[in-house]
Amino acid sequence: MRHKVRTKIVPDDELQRFADAFKDEAQLRNDLVKLLRRMGREGVRNTHGTGERGKDIVFYGPSGMGELGLYAAVVKKDRIVGDVTSNTSVRHVLNQAQEAFETPYTNPSTGAIERVRGVYILCPHDCTQEAVDTIQDNLARLGTVEFRCGVRLMELFGEHWKDFLLFESTVLVAYLSALRAGIQRDTALIELILRRSILAQIPREFTDMYVPQQFGHDWRYQSISPALREPLLLPRSDMRLGDIRRMTDQMELLRQVVEYLRACRNLDLMGRPLDDAAAAPRGLSASLNADWKLAYQEFAAQTRKNYETRFQDDRHSRDQSQRGRRTRADVAAPRLVSERAAVLPVNWSSSSYSWLSRAEEVRAWVIRVLDQECELIKGVASWGQPVGNDWVVSAEVIASCRFQALAESVPGAIETDQQAPMNSVSCDATVLDSGSAILLFSGPAGFGKTSLCKWQALRDAENLLSRRGRVLPVYVPLSQFAYSLPATMMDTLFRSQDLRELLTDPARDTTVRIYLDGLDEVPEPSRQQSILAFAQEAVCGLQKVQVVLTARDHVLGPWLDGIPRLQMRPLDSSQQHALVHKWLGSDEATGAFFVQLASCACLRPLMEVPLLATLIAAVYKKQQYLPGNRTALYALFVDLLCGGWDAIKGVHRGASFGPHDKRMVLRELALSNHLGRTRDATFAQFGHAVEAVLAAFSEQAEELLAEILQDGLLVSTGAGVRFSHLSFQEYLAAEALLDPDGERPKVALREFFQGNDWWSEVLVFHLTQGCNPNAMEEWLVKRAREFARSARAESVLKGELDERLSTLRRALREGFPAYRSKYSEDGIVTEETRHRSGDSVIVSKSRRTLSGRKLD
Repeated sequence: MRHKVRTKIVPDDELQRFADAFKDEAQLRNDLVKLLRRMGREGVRNTHGTGERGKDIVFYGPSGMGELGLYAAVVKKDRIVGDVTSNTSVRHVLNQAQEAFETPYTNPSTGAIERVRGVYILCPHDCTQEAVDTIQDNLARLGTVEFRCGVRLMELFGEHWKDFLLFESTVLVAYLSALRAGIQRDTALIELILRRSILAQIPREFTDMYVPQQFGHDWRYQSISPALREPLLLPRSDMRLGDIRRMTDQMELLRQVVEYLRACRNLDLMGRPLDDAAAAPRGLSASLNADWKLAYQEFAAQTRKNYETRFQDDRHSRDQSQRGRRTRADVAAPRLVSERAAVLPVNWSSSSYSWLSRAEEVRAWVIRVLDQECELIKGVASWGQPVGNDWVVSAEVIASCRFQALAESVPGAIETDQQAPMNSVSCDATVLDSGSAILLFSGPAGFGKTSLCKWQALRDAENLLSRRGRVLPVYVPLSQFAYSLPATMMDTLFRSQDLRELLTDPARDTTVRIYLDGLDEVPEPSRQQSILAFAQEAVCGLQKVQVVLTARDHVLGPWLDGIPRLQMRPLDSSQQHALVHKWLGSDEATGAFFVQLASCACLRPLMEVPLLATLIAAVYKKQQYLPGNRTALYALFVDLLCGGWDAIKGVHRGASFGPHDKRMVLRELALSNHLGRTRDATFAQFGHAVEAVLAAFSEQAEELLAEILQDGLLVSTGAGVRFSHLSFQEYLAAEALLDPDGERPKVALREFFQGNDWWSEVLVFHLTQGCNPNAMEEWLVKRAREFARSARAESVLKGELDERLSTLRRALREGFPAYRSKYSEDGIVTEETRHRSGDSVIVSKSRRTLSGRKLD
């Protein structure tokens, strides 16, 4: 039966707009897969690739008698023409369809060998009748060939996917289609697993794997530290250098708080100009040190004078005729008391009294400003759980965010009452409609910040396409700006030409929501601030613009002041069940998973973290067992992504390098990246990592990189490579800490004790890699005590070091649930420090980095 090419009249511009909705052939194939599934076809698979054998898509559908039969589709984005040199020529399409008939297909589910019953030619452009007749006549002996091209394909979309054809704007359709395709392709670790076919029969798209999360804001009662509240006085009694240092430390704390408040753009400063406020504590510190230096110099001069007098007296008291003339060396020189040990009266200068008056005025003003903030925060405790989302932009929440950021940015300025009850307010994704021009979502690694952005951007796009919403999404992964930033706001936020056309459309009635994902992946703080400045410029300078930021918790600073900060909530039990069900596909399998999980106490808390929950579910789906702890989980996945999965499947790719070789290089690269506080590495840096551990393979670095990229643990960034997820870098950096001389972990631990959270996850992995938790805890306690002796006693007595030690000990207990420590729960270092002399001042030893360089 002859096929007629057109069944109804459609304007050419409308048909062209339909064809333009598909950015390229890959997107067309993906959308056709979705269409076939909406049509009820079964076993739909995108088989395009080197081994497709003419079949771009295969699916099962009803035949003439109603039973299911196998069909193949040949997909072409461009018009099918007579030019024999084109891959859309009639001859090329004919050969592809013929190959689809003649080459059998292996069903991946059953292993059965099958042949297709018919072939469909799918193209968004109309096909000439001559082309249709030519292909059908040549293939009539092999089977049925059906054409769904141009209008007929458009009709299928109109019948089974109405939302696809609702837009009049070709530019809008093109932009949103490209956005959706990009987001669905780039799903970090999950998309990595899908692309490499590591797991079978798993959700094929990001939207099929995401579980909506909750967000919120938590706080406890916070107060101003006594170091700030204490009035400034100049003591009259004899003093030590330690007393001067305590006073200058108080001035430095005051100066840092003033500088922080100066940079807060949305803080009520009670009318005080702050241009010179920081000069007062700085000037007082300088004057106090000058007065002490003068007192010590006078003390030293008097000591030398006493020595001279003693020498002269001794000289005349001897019998020179018997003993001969004595030299100065014959009289023992005086032992000058060191500056640190000296106890001296200090005559305070008029300059010190003048600076003291100004500094006390600044301190009193700081206390008034912070007390005002405290009163706002206290009022939040009476809220309960408010109705709606207006609380997000309230002055109380902004003040609470400011206090928390100040407490983290200026240690010692704010005290948190850990015994006070935790106040908490929660919300869902509707918070995006709260009216805040800029919102910041923060959380640790793996807590779903990127997934939130992608999910919401996809929902915005789908709602706009179906006319259920009027939000135009813009998704910007900030990792692309890790090393450089465009000069203008438009080049940074609106790089797509289609998007720029939409922004300048005078008839636009949409709200533009910009998702700036991964502020923490831009390592330079000044560049982070520039990105925020661009965001604020867009909000103020363009019509109807909202910005959604994501970052890890350690991204803090006064430049974020006034922006509501919401924490990503852990997955609750219902969300965990929903996520596992999406991966396992049935209530029975999901129930079996949680039965096994109930016996793995150390893994249950990890299910609250979206990334780890996904990994656990994915591993369980294939392995049917659960790993013992998080380190074991990552060890398993690193093994799989270093070629281990090929060995399990019995696949031989002719690899030239073994898993051990790859892992050695990856460890070195991970450590190098972590030392540089970055995720990205250039190709040259990869070569340096190869040379450092496998010098014999230096000339084969490109081949080794190609294999590792195929494995999937590294991904290409264009300018270099990066680990597919930061947590893989952290895990492998922890493996690299296991050096023979044991110096690397010492220095990493010292960095963490000094307040550097960049190494926290690496240390957690390091602690749980071994099999002797007792030895690991002894090592931790020993190093903490050594660090306490090299640190200022005041900071140790505040409990900061014990808090960091407790964090690592808690991770050790979670990794080894059966382990029982012989130490108390907390306060190990603090109690020991209290027994040391409070008057002694310990000079900090010089520190060294992992590379051996001294730090100032």
